[in-house]
Amino acid sequence: EYEEFNLGDINIPLYNLLSEKDKINNEKELVFYCETGRKSKVAIEILKPFFKQNMYSLKNGLNSIKI
Repeated sequence: EYEEFNLGDINIPLYNLLSEKDKINNEKELVFYCETGRKSKVAIEILKPFFKQNMYSLKNGLNSIKI
């Protein structure tokens, strides 16, 4: 997903999320996205204990915006 839809953001695979969470800006709202929206929802649940700002998951993922 990242290669096809890079919006100038960072790419952290779900399985590396905890070990690489320091790469995430903790001062801005966060939007997570993946192909279907499932992994981005899981990412938010994993990071909730570590970040206080609002976090969002792109509903239905990138599939919802593909043309």
